Amino acid sequence: IMLIKNMSILYQLTLDLMGFNHNAFSLYHLGMSEETCFADAHQHNHIAICRLICVKRKYVAFWMGSMDTAAKMCKLHKKYCNASSGRLVSIINSSFVDGMIALYFARKHGDDEEEWTALGESTIQTWSRWAECSSWNFVNKLNLLEAEYAFLKKEDGTAIAKYDASIKAARDHKFNHEEGLAEEKAATY
Repeated sequence: IMLIKNMSILYQLTLDLMGFNHNAFSLYHLGMSEETCFADAHQHNHIAICRLICVKRKYVAFWMGSMDTAAKMCKLHKKYCNASSGRLVSIINSSFVDGMIALYFARKHGDDEEEWTALGESTIQTWSRWAECSSWNFVNKLNLLEAEYAFLKKEDGTAIAKYDASIKAARDHKFNHEEGLAEEKAATY
């Protein structure tokens, strides 16, 4: 049953990112939705399902530009992190998105700027270690995080150089969607 719920969440992620208005959960159980699946998982303390739904919602909100929802899911996701925080791919993607959300909201200079800045800095430190282990997989994302941090700190020369480095690394390593993200972020800079 847990496998089917996990697959439904990931299938819903795919549908949402493609812009389809279908309910993947109805394949599991007629009348089930993402909301009822989350409520049921929360009620029965199925942390992994709650965490995956939060990550899925955060990921979709981030890629669709709904940053307030992404921030809300970023904070909610933290409630479901424990010693077993899920599969490595999920951790990696979630960490990158957390960093991007954090640096976006740090630039808003709200009451929680320090909290968001600390999360952004922590994420950059993590990605620096990962990039040392596998530059191919991580350097373009690290450069983008560093560009967003330089944007926050008003370091124009560094920001532009890091955006360019992120775009080039993503292109060279065939991470097309991340090249597009870096181009978009550079354009809004």
